[in-house]
Amino acid sequence: MPEPADFALFAAGVVGLLVGRHGSRKRAAKKAGK
Repeated sequence: MPEPADFALFAAGVVGLLVGRHGSRKRAAKKAGK
């Protein structure tokens, strides 16, 4: 099993990517709507 620290870093990276994509999509949609 990987170390907890490694897993935490991996999880943080995945969450960051998902949040970044979602945020960019929301911003783009708002701009397009206006």
